[in-house]
Amino acid sequence: VIFGLFVFFSSLKTIIYFFSINKSEYIKGFSVNSTLKNDISVFSKECFPYYYLALFTLLSNQIPLLFLEYRSGVAQVGFFNIASKVLMPINLILATSLAAIFPNLSRLFVADYKQFIRNVKLIFTLISIFGIAGAFGVTLFRQEVILLLYGEKYKTTSLVLGFQIWYVAIYSGVCLIGTILGAINKQKQLSYLSILCTLIQVPILWYGAKYGAQYLSAAFLVATTINFVIHILVIHIYLNASIQLSFYLKIISFYIIGYLISLLTPVGLGFPFKIIIFSLIALLGTFFIFNKYKTEVKTLFNRKKWT
Repeated sequence: VIFGLFVFFSSLKTIIYFFSINKSEYIKGFSVNSTLKNDISVFSKECFPYYYLALFTLLSNQIPLLFLEYRSGVAQVGFFNIASKVLMPINLILATSLAAIFPNLSRLFVADYKQFIRNVKLIFTLISIFGIAGAFGVTLFRQEVILLLYGEKYKTTSLVLGFQIWYVAIYSGVCLIGTILGAINKQKQLSYLSILCTLIQVPILWYGAKYGAQYLSAAFLVATTINFVIHILVIHIYLNASIQLSFYLKIISFYIIGYLISLLTPVGLGFPFKIIIFSLIALLGTFFIFNKYKTEVKTLFNRKKWT
């Protein structure tokens, strides 16, 4: 029933989008009466790489739960899913943000390549910093979050949550690179990259699933880190080295430093001290972003640039 409802509402949304863009003439020369069959054929060929991209994403993100059930039992699936459900709002924000920036990047790639590169660097920096800050905050308060939502019985899930939030932070960088590849019309290459990353990821997840939810979460983090490095090398090639490798190395170093600090912060630290630490880091991060990127941020979110 849930699957049926999902298909129904997804189809309804697609139909509404279809007739909305047709009525508004966003697609020039599009005619429902005379060229519908041809246009559907063209659009389907353009979208086909995304179909098997979604298939391999499903294989690498959801099938490992079956690995976990088979190798460690149903209870471990429950522990894993508890942490996943806590992070669902963050995943929703990430997906919405990437969908919002896609049209602007795609347009700039054709109209103004230099501005496109500047925006890519800015967005990459912002998503990385906010992802690291969010991951550090959730890791810092992971026990409090689990105790508040689920109680003392699921206290051991806090470590699973810590691994998963850093996986989400790094995965946001992977998704951003995927969005950039789509914006520069490299969706076919993106699908091939997804196949390669799945072949790398699945054996690591199969091994991690043998030792329970905690190790599967750690396996997700390790596999996604490897895939992130591969994605960086690929985007560096397709952008013709317009962004220096040193920029990507800085991004990677941010992730490493953030993760190490979160590991070194004592879990049993008092709640007031955690609030102070997180507030100081958040203020420093905000100050850094404002001073270094205030002009670019204003330009990026200027409405005139989006029309």
